[in-house]
Amino acid sequence: MRILLINKFFFGLGGTETYLFEIREALKKAGHQVAEFAMRHPKNRPSEFSDYFVPELDLEPAELGFWDQVRSGGKVIYSREARRRLARLIRDFQPDLAHLHNIHRQLTPSILFALHRARVPMVWTLHDLQLACPNHMMFDPEEEVICEACRGRKYYRAISRECIEGSPLASAAGALESYLYAALGIYRHWVTLFLSPSQFLRNLLREEGFPSSRLVHLPNYADTERIRAQFGGEGYGLFAGRLSPEKGLHTLLSALARVPEQRFYILGAGPLAFELRRRADHLGLKQVRFLGRLSGANFETMRRQASFVVVPSECYENCPFSVLEAFAAGKAVLASRIGGIPELVRDGETGLLFPPGDAEALAAGIRRLAEHPRETEALGRQARWVAEDEYSPAVHLDRLLAYYQRALGKSGVRKEGEAACPSATPFLPSATDATHAA
Repeated sequence: MRILLINKFFFGLGGTETYLFEIREALKKAGHQVAEFAMRHPKNRPSEFSDYFVPELDLEPAELGFWDQVRSGGKVIYSREARRRLARLIRDFQPDLAHLHNIHRQLTPSILFALHRARVPMVWTLHDLQLACPNHMMFDPEEEVICEACRGRKYYRAISRECIEGSPLASAAGALESYLYAALGIYRHWVTLFLSPSQFLRNLLREEGFPSSRLVHLPNYADTERIRAQFGGEGYGLFAGRLSPEKGLHTLLSALARVPEQRFYILGAGPLAFELRRRADHLGLKQVRFLGRLSGANFETMRRQASFVVVPSECYENCPFSVLEAFAAGKAVLASRIGGIPELVRDGETGLLFPPGDAEALAAGIRRLAEHPRETEALGRQARWVAEDEYSPAVHLDRLLAYYQRALGKSGVRKEGEAACPSATPFLPSATDATHAA
């Protein structure tokens, strides 16, 4: 099979990119031919298809003047350049199927027109909530609360809330993009299958009007071959992730103030790094240490020697890798009962759940795991078994390939081996495009 992987970034930025590179290698080892389409960037990994990549687009409002922001706003809604370059790659590579990941802003959904015109079936892994929320999180970073203001296609509310980078222009562009592609209907009618890592997101999109027949559940996975399990630990708790408002770190510090005897390490970087350190000092949390961003063997050692992992998120998490990788490491997970997390953490079996934002309940969970090490170790053993049985790379790849075949077999799409249309080069939506999309 000839598979085209599409993601806006092609370097190690986050969980989406880690998934992208690992799936690329897994597909190649399984004998498939793979091409990539992304944005150019100095940090990009090598790709033989990099000549097709779109030029780098700087979207930092602080670095742009007003009119530059206006011009870039148009580019993040519809990119003629991205559509043209992808059409050329389709013509040259002749893919049987395209697997999309994060495409908004740097690539834009304009690329769907090139894929549709060439009759390339599209499978789209939904790594976030972008199709239901212009800021992709359904979270208000200023108020640090869940935000569902745009539910029911009320995307205009994103503008007054300035919920994209705190910028009215960026928020207006995001709202306009959501309205444009919802009106055209290209998501609902052109994407063959949406792969939702959580049932939570699948149900949310069904409520937003996406057809159930195109929404399927495919959880993320943990590399159970690479991650070595160590049951039990050295008595400390661990948080590893981005230090940002939606991750529930203020609640975590409040909880740790209630269990001053419990050692705890916080790994990661982000916009709240300085504020969290200052608050920990103010609360007198001598047992809490901030270690910054760790990677490789240093990170693996810290996780392996932890007794338990805490995931205190206060946003609608989808299917967090932090939970699955903690399972693979043989660790009990203490996590918020929010979004897709309860689908992974089975309360009393692979970890413990607590109401998001409830510092007292979180403190009680930490105290329980710390004071009952045998129970905590048993939870970690069960978590490792679940990771091997349900979330291993082999299980995930088998399911993914089955969905590829399902996409290829759906009526009205090109079958594997049939040539793609060689003339997929129009730059703007045509009347025919709009008719088919509506």
